[in-house]
Amino acid sequence: MKCAVCGADGLVHATRDVEYTYKDRTTVIPSVTGDFCQACGEVMLDLDEAERFSARTKAFHQQVDVG
Repeated sequence: MKCAVCGADGLVHATRDVEYTYKDRTTVIPSVTGDFCQACGEVMLDLDEAERFSARTKAFHQQVDVG
């Protein structure tokens, strides 16, 4: 399968901790399962994992924006 972002071959299906940055603050979203591009670092998620990831990033946005 090819990466949708850079077109490289060789996506790796894995579970990894993913760093996420918002307004110069960084957190780690733990145990993200998806297809990771070895060339550019992009990750493709299925719908359930994308929803979980989105919920975690929204919570982080709220935390950063409050304080």
